[in-house]
Amino acid sequence: GPLPSVYVGRPVPYEAYREFVTAMATAGFDWDAAMAHMERAVEIAPDFWMARLRLVITYTFLMQPAKAREMLAGVEKATAQLSPTELLFFGFVKARRDGRRLDALKAANELLELAPHDPFVSYMAAQLALSVNRPRAALDVLGDLSEIDWREVGKWPQGAWFVRSSALAHHYLGEYREELADAQLGVRYYPNS
Repeated sequence: GPLPSVYVGRPVPYEAYREFVTAMATAGFDWDAAMAHMERAVEIAPDFWMARLRLVITYTFLMQPAKAREMLAGVEKATAQLSPTELLFFGFVKARRDGRRLDALKAANELLELAPHDPFVSYMAAQLALSVNRPRAALDVLGDLSEIDWREVGKWPQGAWFVRSSALAHHYLGEYREELADAQLGVRYYPNS
């Protein structure tokens, strides 16, 4: 299906969206494949700003700072064309790249208000909260993991990131029983992680 309208203010060609989704499915596990698919999405739809911003993140993880800077600069020149959510995501990416974690967390929390059920936004907000020593805020974002449909989420390897973030937050808070419950959930659905 198409990206929710909260993300884009213009139609995205199906082929570009398909590449975007494929890139997101491999992100974190095969960054080279993620990069290739995201670059293809941008090639198909040069004004697919969310794909360009995710490509900045991908280049960053692949230690290609010049490409990340160039891509981010291209998006920055086009900020008048970005939807409100794309602008927030741009602010998040820029703040994160600049090392301004609190500003990145603020942008992530604002994104959560617009897209409260977006798993990527939830994860990045939780990770940023942990990085600035706010484990309770991370847990607030992640919610009760037992309420997640793990039969569905467990199919995606990135689900392990939510379990790990929740377990870390509970550990930092000294909530070891909850941490153990998260670890057991992780072992059940992600035994190789």
